[in-house]
Amino acid sequence: MFMQGLWLHYCIYYLEELYTLTAVILVSYLHSKGANTAAINSFGCNAVLWSAQSTVSGLLAIEWLESIGSNMDLINSNGHGILHKSAQRGKDGVCRWIIETYRFPMNSKTRRRPGGESGSDVDLLCQICPDKEGCCPSDLAGMAGFKSLANWLVAEEQKIGMNAFAFDPTNCPLWLREGVDNSRHKTNMFGLDGIFEKNAGVKKICAHIATRKRGRDDEK
Repeated sequence: MFMQGLWLHYCIYYLEELYTLTAVILVSYLHSKGANTAAINSFGCNAVLWSAQSTVSGLLAIEWLESIGSNMDLINSNGHGILHKSAQRGKDGVCRWIIETYRFPMNSKTRRRPGGESGSDVDLLCQICPDKEGCCPSDLAGMAGFKSLANWLVAEEQKIGMNAFAFDPTNCPLWLREGVDNSRHKTNMFGLDGIFEKNAGVKKICAHIATRKRGRDDEK
């Protein structure tokens, strides 16, 4: 069963190079025969992450995996989730689909699932977290040369971070709490506008939150 799951990973990754629909038909067949779509390889990746890191759009495969209840929220041993993998490969459609499908409502941690489809929930704050090298999805996209996608991700990462921090700062991860605290007396985004590198995404998120918070404090 575990080996069937790994074969499903390989089919998604390599056959998507040829034709996404072929991959979906084949993995659907393997799934119907008992292949374990929840199988995880030595890197901590499941079929969702393998699909996200293929070099084609892969949205059809991603949507199919989501429809059968696959774990869309998995973070692997390198600290990469579906957003990191998709951003690094310049997969604009997948990035936008994930964020729009699972976006936080304003000032709430409750995720929105349109239509009540099956599948796991996705915590977008975890998905934008820096990986083990300190890179957010926007950093990975920018360093790979996908600047338009990277700039869009910067804005989305800032919104997600702001919503989570506004809802409950004490429940935010340490990198976000400390980053905002260190940014309270800064007046700009550390000169990192248009720069994509390790820790740049974190600084942009935290500086954005600190600037908004400082403006609200000044109004009081």
